[in-house]
Amino acid sequence: MIYSWKDNTTCAGGVKLPTSLANLPCPVDCEAGFYLPLGTTTCVPCSAGTYSLSGGHKIHTWDSWPTRYLDTTTYCTDTMGRPVTNCNGWSLNGSFVDSNIAGLHNRKSVLNFQFNIVSNGSLSFETQVDCEYSYDRLILSIDGAQTWIKNTINPTRYTFPLSDGYHFVSFIYKKDSSVNFGYDKAMLFELQVLGLADASDFCDQCPRGTTSSPQATQCSDCPLNTYNNQLGSSVCIPCSDDEYAFPGDTQCTPRKACTVNDYQSLYTPCSLTHTRTEYFDWISPRICAITNVTLPPNVPDLPCAPCNPGEFRVADECYVCPTGKFSTIGTLSECTSCPMGTYAPKQLTLQRWDELPAGASSSCEGQCGTAGWRVRGDYVDSGIDHGSHSTSTLVIPVIIEASPTGWLSWKYSLNCEMLCYVDIRDGRSLITSTWHDSFTPVQNITGGPVKLPPGAHNITFIFGKFFGRRNEDRVMLYELVVEGVDQGGASECLNCSAGTWSGDESESCTACIPGTYSVEGSSGCSDCPVNTYQDLPQQTYCKPCGAATHTAPGSPECSTNACTYSPPGTSDSYDISLLTRQNPYGPIPDNRGVPLYHYYI
Repeated sequence: MIYSWKDNTTCAGGVKLPTSLANLPCPVDCEAGFYLPLGTTTCVPCSAGTYSLSGGHKIHTWDSWPTRYLDTTTYCTDTMGRPVTNCNGWSLNGSFVDSNIAGLHNRKSVLNFQFNIVSNGSLSFETQVDCEYSYDRLILSIDGAQTWIKNTINPTRYTFPLSDGYHFVSFIYKKDSSVNFGYDKAMLFELQVLGLADASDFCDQCPRGTTSSPQATQCSDCPLNTYNNQLGSSVCIPCSDDEYAFPGDTQCTPRKACTVNDYQSLYTPCSLTHTRTEYFDWISPRICAITNVTLPPNVPDLPCAPCNPGEFRVADECYVCPTGKFSTIGTLSECTSCPMGTYAPKQLTLQRWDELPAGASSSCEGQCGTAGWRVRGDYVDSGIDHGSHSTSTLVIPVIIEASPTGWLSWKYSLNCEMLCYVDIRDGRSLITSTWHDSFTPVQNITGGPVKLPPGAHNITFIFGKFFGRRNEDRVMLYELVVEGVDQGGASECLNCSAGTWSGDESESCTACIPGTYSVEGSSGCSDCPVNTYQDLPQQTYCKPCGAATHTAPGSPECSTNACTYSPPGTSDSYDISLLTRQNPYGPIPDNRGVPLYHYYI
């Protein structure tokens, strides 16, 4: 191995060229967590505060443009590729780069990378696009082959394989002449290239707010109440007692004085006497300073909380009402039977939030102040003290058995001082999205009913913040109703619709058979009267029979009873009973203009 100065080198002094090496093994590949120092033939472990990817390079700090292994350029043009003066290409923002043409029109912001892949190459990156869907867009170009990177509500990771050789990669954000939407930009948070030449010569530094142990392949966030603000730091520095830091923070934050919003009320299990004790505890992690606010004393002998509508209570447990029974307030020890002519529809009604429903899950990603959603009794909220690029997610699984469809309804409030959003999904697609960027809270946002086809669904509520300080921004979900579920209780009895009937304690109504009918709320079907009929099921009336035909009560069709016809002045008799069949062909006028009908019998 021979070292030489690069062409056109103008520096003097400083580092000397390493000694040339002979008889090196070919090639020298270091495993992840190791690197090959210049002038040596042996891989050594990365030191604390650094890491390596074995022939790869990851960029997750954007204080300056990368120069090692990657050639980087950025610029801005109009949509025809001509230079313009009012934009400069992508901009550095510390933890990400963005397309930097928000509010402009008919522009392209381009970010280029060039590099050489020697083996087993791949390109991975984490990006988020928030713009006018389809009209404004982010395009990834790899050696001229283009891929549309679509809008996402969270930073999303993509990976593309790369063949050996030189590659030219471009991130192209295009703006049309239409409206601006959302943040009107593309953001690139992380870029990783594997298979680079000479990428094992160095270990990469851990980003601020993280550290690593020796021989690391990745970095870890500094733990709660510790921080660091240096690249490649081998230690996390503890905060003082009057400060706090969330995992991954680069500085400590002074603790504000605790308020009533910093503790929560909890309850002991419900006793056999239907009472419980309320007690209080700090929300974890506690980030406030205990000064003039202390936890309230316990409150014993409180009545147990009511169950949700459609449920009844036995000791400390809530149970779904049995088939054909209902409960409106959930305070009773049993449910009430639905009378004849009504039915008890299965539904999931969530109005009490002392705990999450069975099978539900909660999580938070990004700069999270709480570990997802919190039950608060009268509502469930997305948590507080979330920072930029955080998403708090609540998932409630349901199965719709109703045919042809189930229904979803909800009610919530939103408090957010900067740009945030609430997405509601059914596990398959987006149902609705609400954006808010005002200091004024939005109260009682109601929605639905929205159709849910039969099958399994994960009803998902997502609260997200793009930028903003850690504060009490949150969404509060008060009520969620899912109709047509397979496991649910009725909160009311509904009348059977006309054309159907039910007996006692029914969960559905039965269609009337042909020859019968019913009105709304019927406990049975009535026979069609004499000389009327009904040939279809689930009907609300009977049809009169035609001339020369009749019926007995409850008939699905009319009868001629061997209907005959004898022309005047003759002794002939004709059986015309088959003419009672419907749908004749005609009318067809004869040569005298008399309309005739043809029956095929």
